[in-house]
Amino acid sequence: MFGTQALATAPHSDEELAGKFVSGLVSLPPLSTAQAERLVLAYRRSYPEATPAEMLIGTWTWAMFTGHAIAQAELGVKAGGQVFMYRFDWECPAFGGMYAPHEGEVALEFGNVDYRGDLWEPGGNDSPATRAAADPHGHRYQVSERMINMWSEFARKGNPSTPTVSWPQYSLERRETMVIDADSRIVDDPNAGIRRDLA
Repeated sequence: MFGTQALATAPHSDEELAGKFVSGLVSLPPLSTAQAERLVLAYRRSYPEATPAEMLIGTWTWAMFTGHAIAQAELGVKAGGQVFMYRFDWECPAFGGMYAPHEGEVALEFGNVDYRGDLWEPGGNDSPATRAAADPHGHRYQVSERMINMWSEFARKGNPSTPTVSWPQYSLERRETMVIDADSRIVDDPNAGIRRDLA
């Protein structure tokens, strides 16, 4: 994956998989009791006000995605590759509009903002109508256009920066991460507390 350049992602939350976990359809990756306890304590230190549901979703997301994305990015940088990290924070109306589901960025990357149906919550509350009500100013179209431009630049030139968005390479010193939302921005080491606690 890291050849010369790579985009890596660290999801903000993964309500869909957490729901499956609760219902027993999937299980966490093999973690020892000690590893699981360290993760829960690290998450609690970083998010002391988190509800039990938020703790479940946050620790699940870290164990399944965020921790692995950071490890991949570190390996890519150490191997001399150009790595560009992002975290997708745009919350869709599914699950009460509280989460940015895993793969929530895919529709926006391809400009399919008004996709039909519930991709993450079958029979739930994600539809073109609920998206329009939750985002009356149409920010989702701007997020989509920005993502299309960044992904196109990455495909053409190996760097997702555009004339209007500067996206620096991921470094081990700053851990620059593009947080994609209505106000997309670069954040240095957005998961610093948990990452350091688990190092």
